[in-house]
Amino acid sequence: MRKFFFFAIFLSLFSPQKAQAAFSFNIASSSATVITSGSQDVEVGLNVLDLPSESYFRVSLQKEGGGSYYGYVLNSNGDWAKIQILDGDCTAYYKVTDTSITSLLLKYRIGDDTEIPNGNYYLKAHRFTKACSYTEATNFLSLEVSLPTPTPTPSATPTPEPTETPQPTDVPTPQPPSSTPVPTSTPRPTSTPKPTVTPKLSPTPSLSEYDLLASESAEEVLGTESVLNENSTPEGKIKKGKFSFWPFVFIIPGLGMICFSVLLLRKQKI
Repeated sequence: MRKFFFFAIFLSLFSPQKAQAAFSFNIASSSATVITSGSQDVEVGLNVLDLPSESYFRVSLQKEGGGSYYGYVLNSNGDWAKIQILDGDCTAYYKVTDTSITSLLLKYRIGDDTEIPNGNYYLKAHRFTKACSYTEATNFLSLEVSLPTPTPTPSATPTPEPTETPQPTDVPTPQPPSSTPVPTSTPRPTSTPKPTVTPKLSPTPSLSEYDLLASESAEEVLGTESVLNENSTPEGKIKKGKFSFWPFVFIIPGLGMICFSVLLLRKQKI
C-alpha cells in the first residue's frame, strides 16, 4: 500500500503536463431573424474559448445553397468593412488583441449598395489569424432577407410637339429664252472723196471796165508767165491771182452778132 502511494506521487511529479484546451467559438445570438432594409443593423453575439493569439473576426450572410458572402461588418476602428472572399485581405475586419476574452459582440448590415436577392440565408462567423488563415464557427443561424422591391417609376412620355407642315413653295415658271439680239454690223467708214475744187470765175466786167482792164493786162502779159500755170496746185486748186480779159475781146463781139442775127430772124417771121 505504501509502495503504491509513492508510485502515484512519482507519476504526478514526472508525468507530462495536461494538454492545453483547443480553441473554438460559436454564434450565440442574433438581434434579428428577418432583414428588411439594407441599412438595418444586426447585432451578433459570439462565444470564444481559448483564443490562441491576436485575431480578426467577421460575420456575413451566405445563400443556403452556398456561394458568395454578402454585407458589411463594423470593425474596431468604427468603419464598415466590406465582406471579401475568404482568401482575401482580413485586416479590415474586427480586430481582437485580448486573448482572454470569452465573448464578443459584432454589428452587421447588408448595405444599401449590395445587390442581394430576397430569400433564406445562413448567418456565418469566421476568425482569421494575422496571416489571414481562417476558422469557421461551429454553428450558423438562419436569417430571411426581405428587402422591398423598388417600384419602377414610369417615366413621363413626352408629348410630341406638332410639326409644321411645310408649305409648298412657289416654283418660278421658267421664262422663254429672250431672243438674242443679232449684232448689227457696224458699217465701216468709207473714205470720203476729196471735193474737186472748181475754180471760181470772176464776174464778167462791164463794158466800161473792159477797156481799163484790157490795157493793164496787155502790159502784164509781156513780161510774165501764164497766170494759170503759176497759180495752179497739184490738187487742182487755182490760186487767187490776176484775171485776163483777152478772151472776152473775141467772145463779146461774137455774142453781139448772134443776138443781132436772132433779132433779125424774129422780125422776118413777124
